[in-house]
Amino acid sequence: MLEIDKSIKNLKILYVEKEKEKGKIEDVLKKLSDFVDSATNKENGFQNFQENFNKKTPYNLIITDASIPNCIEMLKQIRQLDKDVSIILSINNEENSFLQSIELGISSYITKPINITKLFEDIKKIAQNIYFKNQFNKKQKELETYINIIERVAVISKTDLKGIITYVDDAFCEVSGYTRDELIGQNHNIVRHPENPKEVYKNLWETIQKGEIWEARVRNIDKEGNPWYAKSTIFPIFDEKNEKIIEYIAIRFIITDEYEEKRELASRLIKNTITHKTTVKDNETLKNQLISQNEIINALKEKIEKLSIQKNKLLSQINEYEENNIHINDNRIDILKKKSEEIALKNKTIEKQKDEKNKLLGKIEELEHMLEVKENAIVNCQENITKYKIELGKLKRNKNEDEVQEDKKGFFG
Repeated sequence: MLEIDKSIKNLKILYVEKEKEKGKIEDVLKKLSDFVDSATNKENGFQNFQENFNKKTPYNLIITDASIPNCIEMLKQIRQLDKDVSIILSINNEENSFLQSIELGISSYITKPINITKLFEDIKKIAQNIYFKNQFNKKQKELETYINIIERVAVISKTDLKGIITYVDDAFCEVSGYTRDELIGQNHNIVRHPENPKEVYKNLWETIQKGEIWEARVRNIDKEGNPWYAKSTIFPIFDEKNEKIIEYIAIRFIITDEYEEKRELASRLIKNTITHKTTVKDNETLKNQLISQNEIINALKEKIEKLSIQKNKLLSQINEYEENNIHINDNRIDILKKKSEEIALKNKTIEKQKDEKNKLLGKIEELEHMLEVKENAIVNCQENITKYKIELGKLKRNKNEDEVQEDKKGFFG
């Protein structure tokens, strides 16, 4: 395995052996690893180890001989500094040294004369253990990072098999209005909205009790009686054997603002339609513009919905990884990275689409203003027509009166 060979090459080895016996083995070790130091006694051996440990460049492997004076004492001092460093100890059937070394957690024993093949196999095993341990720690940190990201943007809670709350994060407390002490030990229906259909929760329990994941948009209620909406994903957690369900975890993304925006937009459109219905009929150009704006808004809503679905799929994948985090899977970590990048990109897209939606709403307001201006102009025209009619009536009456006066003059003239 290429990674193991590379791991052996990078092993930092301290070889402590009597001067007259170390030559051949030291040459072999230097062919295996690029980082090999040697010492010939207990004092020099521990000094080398301590100096490198304090520099934060510790040795990965100690190879030494139990027959060196005070060898066991040196290993005890090393263990006090580093409990995890691997040790290979060569022995010559010395029962006392062997028994003392057992308590020091020796990684491997090898008898003299040293068998090079056996030594190589022992070093290879140790390199494998170090490699897999480093990989596990790396993946564990990555997983913790992803979990921290989710906890920052999601509302999380856990319950036992009866729905009793056993854990809530800070976001859950904030959105629900309850303190953590008020929530722990309560049934999760403490945040259930009373107007939700009972069939929703029946389907929820039937799904998760079968070991399946349940997803839906759910309306909840906070401590003050105010509704809050969330895109919820609930899934079961199994025991170590992956046989029995031991608890349930729910992860939610708040979508209350989205619902409020939809309702406000619908209310405004209905009001505008009723108020300007007659005028819009007389202005086909304006009507077509309004229809076009509504179609664009609906398209934006559909895009936002699709992005929400994709987020939930990613959430499900992250949850599956958490269930199996003991078994390291490089491919799934890479997928989570890519999905995290996709979420960041899609969030930018959503923000851009929200800006476009706000611009469209601004255009609708401008069109409404134009309608209002036209209506005012029509009213002014009607008022002027009425004034003109009154003036014309006056003029006609005056003309008739003048004609009568002329006729009288002619009759008496």
